[in-house]
Amino acid sequence: MIGRISVMLAALASIAALAVLPARATTLQKFDLADISNRADTIVRGKVMDVEQSVMALGGGQIPYVTYRVKVKEMLKGAPDATKGGVSIVEFSIVGSLKPAGVNDGVQHVDIFEDVPKFQLGKEYVLFMSPESSAGLSSPIGLGQGAFDVFAAGKDEIIVNQFDNKGLGAGIEGPVSWGEFKTAVSAVMNQ
Repeated sequence: MIGRISVMLAALASIAALAVLPARATTLQKFDLADISNRADTIVRGKVMDVEQSVMALGGGQIPYVTYRVKVKEMLKGAPDATKGGVSIVEFSIVGSLKPAGVNDGVQHVDIFEDVPKFQLGKEYVLFMSPESSAGLSSPIGLGQGAFDVFAAGKDEIIVNQFDNKGLGAGIEGPVSWGEFKTAVSAVMNQ
């Protein structure tokens, strides 16, 4: 009897411990390469040259957002926002914060936008960006599905998103060379 009570108390303690953990989940619609290409207003390959954190008043509250300025290496869709001194620039603002979640002044802060991709200064990406909202915000199509890191691999460059390019179709399986990727994007946009 005492053994059963101990097991029951241990089970209740485990359930109580789980109840205080925050429940989080992000559900994404799965997009293939044709979907992200066709839905994107801008498809750009470039290097992040400036990052700026801001806040806007929206819907009766304060919404954090990050503005990224990207030096264009190649435009696959859309046009640069500006050209300064022969350098083409694309600028976009994405909801979210660069500040990590944590405890401040004894209060636990949670980043409700943690699944929104964040881009590092000086790093190169291929981005499939949504059209700007009425608030001036955009995001990569399918969040991490439409944001690709560019990595040097010897003489080649490899393109991969946070899902290891799974589900993109168009003959892409896992990390792929820039040449293959660019050809696949052109092919799906010309269908």
